[in-house]
Amino acid sequence: TAKEHLEQAEKEPPIKLLCGSLVTTGEGHILGGDDRAGKSKFMWNLSRSIVLREQFMSDCTMDDVEMRIGIFDLELKPAHYKQRFKKQIEQEDLQNLKIINRDWGNRKAWTKGDHAEAIVDKIGNAVMRYGLNLMIVDNTTAVLGDISDNKEYRQYWEGLRYLQHEVTEGGGHFGYVNIGHLTKDAQGRRRRNRGGQEGYSLPQDIRGAGIAQSFAG
Repeated sequence: TAKEHLEQAEKEPPIKLLCGSLVTTGEGHILGGDDRAGKSKFMWNLSRSIVLREQFMSDCTMDDVEMRIGIFDLELKPAHYKQRFKKQIEQEDLQNLKIINRDWGNRKAWTKGDHAEAIVDKIGNAVMRYGLNLMIVDNTTAVLGDISDNKEYRQYWEGLRYLQHEVTEGGGHFGYVNIGHLTKDAQGRRRRNRGGQEGYSLPQDIRGAGIAQSFAG
């Protein structure tokens, strides 16, 4: 009932702004873009700024809360991040920024069966082990694919919502950002629009966004 939802909301910790309303705890977010547009680099730099409590960009307000962030890349190995951002990792205090090891060995073997459940379980284990407040999940389409009926995406988002509920039930803060590619159709449309025409994007341009719109802030 509405009353029960209101009572539950009163028990949950207040939402914390991490970069204005762009990224917050207590919500799910989606970052979509063309292939090689710099999505992963953008989220790395934002995550780094949050844990170091540095200004990321103008008007990017941040509440006074210590954050522990995890980056879980479903496409590239952790060594990719460690090599790409080696200088920052070695020279800065990034203990609260964890690069989560996929630890699946052969990806095809790991993803047999319930893909979404396997991903959520891995995320949940990392959240509980490191006390993470924010999880960046990079490119779920590498495992879930471009699924037209959104069945596995529904399981994935519902799993993250349940994990978020568990953390907030214990008085903690938790949010998540899902990085995804635009559909091939959307990328082609955007390329055609670069010839001086005004570009535009649609919510469904992000793969798997059909069900995600019901769960993401």
